[in-house]
Amino acid sequence: MPEPRTRAVQITDARDIDGDPYQVADQAFRNLDQILLAADEALDAIDVLATNAEMQRNLDLGNEADASTALDGLICRRLIGMRGDLAAARQSLEVLRRAATFDPNQDD
Repeated sequence: MPEPRTRAVQITDARDIDGDPYQVADQAFRNLDQILLAADEALDAIDVLATNAEMQRNLDLGNEADASTALDGLICRRLIGMRGDLAAARQSLEVLRRAATFDPNQDD
């Protein structure tokens, strides 16, 4: 069996870093974005494994193992919804990050 792939997310508590309020707020927003990104990546594996489990369940019940049926099932539909929710959360977070970290003294 191959080595399992791992992904680590390191979060620095922004309350403990030096910087002006805009920089510190930016770090806090980026922390949450990394967590949401990792959750989205974890959904990739869940999609495949939930489909495999559904197909196995069908076999165990004496039915056909049909991937298209599994993909149309409630679990997969909910996972697709979760992926959309995560994407929307990341987009909203980016808008909020830009607003919260706007520095009126910055020459951009």
